[in-house]
Amino acid sequence: MSFIAYRSFTIQPSYATAAPVGTPPLGLNVDFNEQSLVDMIQNNQRFEQVGSTPLTEDSNGWPTSDFQWTEDNRYTFAWNSSATNIDPLKNATDLSGTYKLSFTGQAVLTAAGDDPAHQATTISNQSYSSSTNTTTADVTFGNPPGGLISVITFTQTKRNNTDSPGTGVTNVQLIRPGYATNTTQVFTTTWLHSINNYQWTALRFMDSLGTNNYAQPGSGEAYPYRLQWPTDRMQPNEGPLYGSNHKGVHGTIPWEDVILVAQLTHKDIWINIPVNASDDYVTQVANLLKNGNAATGNQGIPSDVHVYVEYSNEMWHYGFPQGPWNLQAAQDEVKAGGTNLNYDGKTDDDTIRFRRIAKRTIEIGKQFETVFSDNGSRIRPVINNASVNNDVDMLQYVSDNYGAPGSVLYGISQTGYYTSADSSSVSAILNGEKTASDNNASGYLLSRTIATYFGLHSLVYEGGQDEEGDTNLSNKFYAARDPGMQDVEAHDLLNNWYPNGGELYMQFAEVTHYSTYGMWGLSDDLNIQNSGKWNGMVQVMNASLPAVTAGLVPSSTVGQAVTIAETSGGTDYITPGTSPWKELLLRVSQSGTYSINIFGHQEQSGAVERVMLDNNKAGTLSMPLYPAADGYAPQDVTLSLSAGLHAVFIYVDGPGRGVFPSNGTIRLTTQNISGSSTPTPTPTPGGSLPSPWQNQDIGSVGLAGSATANNGSFTVNGSGNDIWDTADAFQYAYQPLNGDGTIVARIDSQQNTDGWAKAGVMIRESLSATSTHALMALTPGNGTVFQRRTSTGGGSSSTAGATATAPSWVKLQRAGSTFTGSLSSDGSNWTVVGSDTISMATNVYVGLAVTAHNNSVLNTTTFSQVSVTGSGSGTPSNLSQNKPTTASSIENSGVGPGYAVDGNQSTRWSSLYSDPQWLQVDLGATHQIREVKLFWETAYGKAYQIQVSNDGSTWTTISTQSNGSGGNEDLTGLTGSGRYVRIYATQRGTSWGYSLYEFQVFGV
Repeated sequence: MSFIAYRSFTIQPSYATAAPVGTPPLGLNVDFNEQSLVDMIQNNQRFEQVGSTPLTEDSNGWPTSDFQWTEDNRYTFAWNSSATNIDPLKNATDLSGTYKLSFTGQAVLTAAGDDPAHQATTISNQSYSSSTNTTTADVTFGNPPGGLISVITFTQTKRNNTDSPGTGVTNVQLIRPGYATNTTQVFTTTWLHSINNYQWTALRFMDSLGTNNYAQPGSGEAYPYRLQWPTDRMQPNEGPLYGSNHKGVHGTIPWEDVILVAQLTHKDIWINIPVNASDDYVTQVANLLKNGNAATGNQGIPSDVHVYVEYSNEMWHYGFPQGPWNLQAAQDEVKAGGTNLNYDGKTDDDTIRFRRIAKRTIEIGKQFETVFSDNGSRIRPVINNASVNNDVDMLQYVSDNYGAPGSVLYGISQTGYYTSADSSSVSAILNGEKTASDNNASGYLLSRTIATYFGLHSLVYEGGQDEEGDTNLSNKFYAARDPGMQDVEAHDLLNNWYPNGGELYMQFAEVTHYSTYGMWGLSDDLNIQNSGKWNGMVQVMNASLPAVTAGLVPSSTVGQAVTIAETSGGTDYITPGTSPWKELLLRVSQSGTYSINIFGHQEQSGAVERVMLDNNKAGTLSMPLYPAADGYAPQDVTLSLSAGLHAVFIYVDGPGRGVFPSNGTIRLTTQNISGSSTPTPTPTPGGSLPSPWQNQDIGSVGLAGSATANNGSFTVNGSGNDIWDTADAFQYAYQPLNGDGTIVARIDSQQNTDGWAKAGVMIRESLSATSTHALMALTPGNGTVFQRRTSTGGGSSSTAGATATAPSWVKLQRAGSTFTGSLSSDGSNWTVVGSDTISMATNVYVGLAVTAHNNSVLNTTTFSQVSVTGSGSGTPSNLSQNKPTTASSIENSGVGPGYAVDGNQSTRWSSLYSDPQWLQVDLGATHQIREVKLFWETAYGKAYQIQVSNDGSTWTTISTQSNGSGGNEDLTGLTGSGRYVRIYATQRGTSWGYSLYEFQVFGV
C-alpha cells in the first residue's frame, strides 16, 4: 500500500458551524487515544523486539527484523495483582471486533502475551499474495473485563519472497471494524463527532505533538542541538520505528494531521513549537500549515482558521526538559553579549529565562506572520505562564524592546485547574472543586488586569478538574464520573472565569485514561460523551457569554469617589522597585475624567507613587512625609478613561518606602462624565451629534453603525470589511469643509476586532463608497497608516507609520491638493507619516472614520480633543471645553479642575487657601490664542497672568492682571500660541482660595 494513496484525497467535510457571536469562547486540548485513528498501527506505534532478537529498522522506520506489536488499554496497574491504587470500576474502552491486518512481505503471525485473562486475541484468514507481495489477515479482539492486552508477533519475516527469514516487513496497517480496507479516512467517525458536534472555538495539540518530550537530557536533542527540517520530525509516510534513527519524532501525530483536523473541522488551531526548533524548522512548519503537501491533498489550513502559536509548553516548569533547555539558552545568550535580555542590567535566572520565552515567542510569531502574509488577524502568538507571576516583567521587557506588546503578541495564558482540599467523599470533592475555582478567581482577575494593561488577551491554555494521588483515590474516580461535574465546570467558567474578564478557555483534556496520575479527560471513553464533564461543556456552550463584573467601578456621579481599603490586615510597606505595588482593573461604564489618590505617608523625602494607566504614565502622587499624619497626596492624578476596561499599576519611585496603613485607602473620584458606554444602535445624522456634525455608514456594512458625542468625546461604532481597495465600508462622523483645513483627534481607545481594524481622521470628497479620500489611521495590530485613494473607484495606497496604540493623536491636513497625515504621542510633537497629491473638489467632508475590518461585528472607538479648522468647518468653539485640566491644588474632591471646563456654570474649581495657585488646560494641539474668559465665584483672583506653553513646562505670559475685581472677565486681543494655557494666580481677592466656574479659551 502506498501511504500517499492512503492520504491523497480531496477533503469535503461537513463540519459544525462556528460558535455564534456572544457564545463563551471554549476550546479543547485534543487527544488521540486508542479509539481515535482508523489505522490502529498509526494510533499505537508500539513495535518491540521478540525475545532476544535485537529489533532493527530501515531509514524509513520499518523493521528489518522480527518484531511484535502491542495494544494495551487495560486500566492502570492491571498488570500488578497486588496494586490497590487502581480504578475501583476497572474501566477500559471496548476495542472488540474484527480488524483487517495487511502488510508488505510475509510473516508467521501469533497472538501472544503474558496476561491470558486480558489477551482475547485471535488471528484468522491469513493469506499471502505473491503477485503483490502482500499479506492479509483478520485480527479479532474480545472485550475482557478490565481491558485488552494484545501482543501479535511477526516472526520468520520476509520483505520479499526471495529474502531470508528475519528481514522484516513494511507498510503494516490494521483497519478498524466498520471501515473499508482501502479507506482514506484518518480519524474515526467517533473522534470527529467529538469535535464537530460541539461548538469548540479552538483545538490545542500540545500532547498529541509530543511537546514535553523534546530535548531530553542525554539524547541527541539535548542542548544546544536545534531541530533540522525535514529530517527531525515525525513523517506521515514513515514507519513506527522512524524515531529510532531520527531526532524530533515525538507524539501521536505528524504536523500533517493538524492540517487535516483543521480542514475537517474548521476550528482554530493552537500549536506548540518545540523548544529546540531552529529558525528554519519554524519557517517550514509555517509553510506546511499554510500550503500543505501531498499528505493533506496539497491544501493547507482553511483561510477561516486562526493559528494560536505557543513556544513549547510550560517553560517555567523544570520538570519538563524544555525548562532547563530554555534557561541554559538564556544564560548563554547573556554571556555572549549583544542581547536585550539584560537590557536593564538584570541577569538573574528567573528574569532572563522568562524574557527569553517572550523573545522567542515574538520571533516565532513574526516568522509565521511572514509566511502567512498575515495582517495581524490570523496568527496569534501566546505566552504560556501558569500563574502569571512573572508576566509583568516579561511584558515590560517586551514593551521596552519591541513596542506595544499587543503589536507583537496576542495574549497571555494561565492554567485554570481546580483541586479539592477535601477528598473524603464524592460530594466533598465536588464542593471542594467549586471552592478551588472561587480561589482561582483572584488569579483570573490578575491575568485580566495584566492583559488589559499591556493591551493583550487573557486566556487559559489548560483548565479543568485536577485530582491526583492515591489518597481517597476511589472517591476521585467516582467524582470524575459523577453527573455533578457539570455544575463544577459551569461554576468555574460561568461564575468565575468569564465574569473576571477571561476569554478563550482551553479545557484539558478530551479523553484520557483515569488513574492516580490524574482524571484529566472529559471522559475515559470516547463513546461516552454524556458524562457530567461533557454535559458541563455543553451547558457552557449553550449559555450566553457572561458580562464582565470584575474590577473597580467608578461612581456615575460627578464629585463622588469609590475607595479600595487595605486588605492585608496590617500596614503595607510599599518598597521602591520595578514591580508594581498595586494592579487595579477599572471597569468604566461612562467615558470621562477621573482622578486617583492614596491615603498613607512617605518615609523619606523624594519618594513618589507613580501611577501608570494602560502602560502609560498618568502622573505621580506624594503622600504626606513622615512624621506628618497619614493622609492623601495634596493633588490627585487625573485619568482620562473611555468606557470599558482599563488597568492602573502603581509603582513607588525614590529613596524611601511609601506606607499604606491598616486604614489606608485608594480613592477613585469621578471628575467629569463624557457619555454613556451604550452606543446609539443606529445612525442618527445630526441627532446625537452637535451641529455641524453628522454621521452615516459608507458603503456595504454588515451591521448599522452609529456615532455619539458628549462633552467633546466622540464614540464611533463601525462595521465594514475595510477602508481599502476600490470601495470602502465604514462608519463616518463628519462635517463639511470648504477648501484647506486640518482635523486633529486623540484616539482614546480602539477595540481590537481585527488587526487591521482602522480608526482615524479622514477627508473625503463624497459620501460614496468609491470616493477619493485621505485617511490617517490607527490599527490594533499593524501600527499607524496614512492611506488614500487618489482617483474615484481606483485602488488604494498605504504608507506605514510608527507602531502605536491608543491613546494616540492623529492629524490630517489639506493644503490645496496636498494631503498630509501625521502622528503624535502627546499632541504637540508631530511626525509626518505620509503625504500625497489628490485632486478633490473644494467642498469636501472631514471627520472621524471607523471600520471593524469584520462585517459581522461593530468596532467601538472613542475620540477626544477633536478639532477642525478651516473654512466651512463649523462655528468656532471654546477650545478648552472638556479638555484635560490639572491644578496646583483642590479644596476637596467635589471642586476638581475639570469642573472649570465642563461648560456648566453651576460647578467650579476651587483651590486651597494659599498663594500662588494655578489652573492649566491641555488643548490637545497648538492653537493661536485670541481670547480668554474667566467666570469667577466669590473667591476671585486679584493678580494673575494668562500663560501659554508648547510643552507644559516653559511658559510665556500673554496677559497680566494686577487689580482684578472678580465676576466675569473677558480678556480679548491676546497674541500667543501654545498647546497648554493656564491662569497663574499670585494674589487672592478674598481670604479664601481661587474659585472659577469656567475657564474658557478661544483661538484658531
